[in-house]
Amino acid sequence: DEEVRENILPHEDWVAEPVLWTKHWVHMGMMVAVRDSEIMSIAPERFAEVMTKNLVVHRLVAKYAFFFARWLNDTEHQQSDVIHGETLGSEMSRWVQAAMIAEPSTPRSPRTPRSPRAPHRTSKTSPVQDA
Repeated sequence: DEEVRENILPHEDWVAEPVLWTKHWVHMGMMVAVRDSEIMSIAPERFAEVMTKNLVVHRLVAKYAFFFARWLNDTEHQQSDVIHGETLGSEMSRWVQAAMIAEPSTPRSPRTPRSPRAPHRTSKTSPVQDA
């Protein structure tokens, strides 16, 4: 195995987002800080649980998860735990805007929402189904 070093820029890059949107993300290696760093950890199961508490939020997050999973499947980039803001940041902003435009301001029904985490099949990640 070849060692790969990536420089993660503060306030611009982030690590391991795919674990929030897929059921079975496999981390690509070990991350080691070379200087003092801050890290924020989000438990994916708890995140999914909290995102289902409000139907409007759940639908927005599910749409974002759909776009993210589609990006994971469709791009020719090398799969990585590191997301570079200069590469994907503006596209992610468009995903959020598209989800907000498509979402009505009030819930259509009191249905129980599904978890926002997308199912993972073989090497492809399937997008979240709207509740």
